[in-house]
Amino acid sequence: MDRIREKIEEANKNKGGALIIYITCGFPYKDSTVDIVKGLVEGGADVVELGIPFSDPIADGRIIQEASQKALQQKVNTDDCFSTVKKIRENKIDIPILFMGYYNTIFTYGEKRFVERAKQVGLDGFIVPDLPLEESKRILNLLKNSSLSMPFLITPTTTEDRIKKIVSLSSGFIYLVPRLGITGEKTEDLSLARSLVQKIKKYTSLPICIGFGIENKKDVDQIFSFCEGAIIGSKFIQFIEKNPSSENARLFVEKLLS
Repeated sequence: MDRIREKIEEANKNKGGALIIYITCGFPYKDSTVDIVKGLVEGGADVVELGIPFSDPIADGRIIQEASQKALQQKVNTDDCFSTVKKIRENKIDIPILFMGYYNTIFTYGEKRFVERAKQVGLDGFIVPDLPLEESKRILNLLKNSSLSMPFLITPTTTEDRIKKIVSLSSGFIYLVPRLGITGEKTEDLSLARSLVQKIKKYTSLPICIGFGIENKKDVDQIFSFCEGAIIGSKFIQFIEKNPSSENARLFVEKLLS
């Protein structure tokens, strides 16, 4: 069962789109993540991306880089991230959760061990932005006959032939990057994303979710008008750093969906 895809499709039927929120695990404090995720659920978020702290997150801008460094300074490691998911599930929080992490983390941990641990703690999938399609076969084979999803990214420079390959291997949703660059930089114009969505939809029925530079309700509403989901990370990290409470997380989401 692809819980992520099901949740996104359910959100589209009920409220016109799915909201996915990213938070770095262990940020701003090592023990704050479970409470933050609880607030996200209470506010109406549909999926949570839980970032595994990494020393060189090449796809991320300054805000997420600094959040990752702060978590690493508190000795947050991959096992801590798995333990956090386990605690979330023990608190009866059933929202689909994806890890967002870099391949070196998985390679160091061991691909098979990583996938098995993900199944054990109740994770729903993971995104690996620096894993080339050509190098993904081993992990995809490990995911066979499991409920774990693995979305791949499509960018404005992705060729049509490569789009066909990406959608054939993706599960959960398609992660569409609407512009060149890194996270945290405001995406001012979504017209290119609209044309990319039309192109991608020729080859797949998977939901398409847009991330990178999404900041406010206006952005979310615009995205919901032409695809299935919006992903917010850097703006939420900025907001939650000052007051990492369940209540603040709830208010952030409610404002986006009001």
